[in-house]
Amino acid sequence: MSSTNTPRRDWFKSSFSASSNNCVEVAFDGDMVLVRDDKYDGPADLQPTIAVPVTAWAAFLKVTLGADIQAGSIAVPSIATDSHGTVVRDAVGTALEFTPAEWTAFVAGIRAGEFIPASV
Repeated sequence: MSSTNTPRRDWFKSSFSASSNNCVEVAFDGDMVLVRDDKYDGPADLQPTIAVPVTAWAAFLKVTLGADIQAGSIAVPSIATDSHGTVVRDAVGTALEFTPAEWTAFVAGIRAGEFIPASV
């Protein structure tokens, strides 16, 4: 993949969580978008990461914003939110848990267009 299709290969977070050390982090990596929780403090090679195909990323962002999208694609992680936070889970069972503040900052970043890869 060319750098045109992957403008940010490094991990980044929403500008709305700039003052926080705990947040949702995203990296564009070729035809995948990777999501992780920066609170993880274990070995780097064991850090839980959810990979979303670029072709499913727009649907994931819409679900994050509350859209009721027809289920049926294992490429779009599920999102469950309650008063304690948000859990994002992929089809193989990898789960990432975010606090309400972390998720609010991520959603604000989505609304501001901060998580759209150049290839979409």
